[in-house]
Amino acid sequence: MKIVTTFHRRMVLLTYELQARPIPTFTSPLPVRHAVLTDADGAAYRRFRPGADERELASRRARGDRCFVVWHERRIIHECWVTTAPRAYVPYLHRDLCLEPGDAYYYGAYTDASCRGRRLFTGCYSFIARTLQQEGWRRSVALVALENRRSVVVLERSGLTACGLYAALRLGPWHRHRARPYAGHTLLPLEPPASSIDGSPA
Repeated sequence: MKIVTTFHRRMVLLTYELQARPIPTFTSPLPVRHAVLTDADGAAYRRFRPGADERELASRRARGDRCFVVWHERRIIHECWVTTAPRAYVPYLHRDLCLEPGDAYYYGAYTDASCRGRRLFTGCYSFIARTLQQEGWRRSVALVALENRRSVVVLERSGLTACGLYAALRLGPWHRHRARPYAGHTLLPLEPPASSIDGSPA
């Protein structure tokens, strides 16, 4: 599978309308607390993600991205980042996803290996959705690799709608991208990364 996805990558676009609807609460069997990461949480975050790129984290926060975290017994056990910038770089596709006004894009979800299978993923998504709803955002958007079928199913069961499929084929410097919306849906545009003229990250 790793060899295949090196050359041919596919991601499903899922969306969730945030306004004029009740958003369900999904709970974990663990006693947890949801919050937005702050400067005071730096040491706890480094223990959670010791290999994290500090410059990348600083860049995310400088452009206004927020990191939603799940706490358990004074440690962080799950994270998910959210951006409302007009464009979001998607490394797996080597493209920028162009968001519409009112969109909030979820990315970078990660759960501590010792706590997986405890519904932290859906619980955090629900908390983020309620927060965004209160702030007035129109829609949440997520991308999941097609091969990660379990996550696609979990998100659909949580109320997200699968809108279509993006595919990227790369052979050395040559690459080609396709978008296939599912019946009755449209897809957001993909464009070469804004940081580069030829589509390679700067």
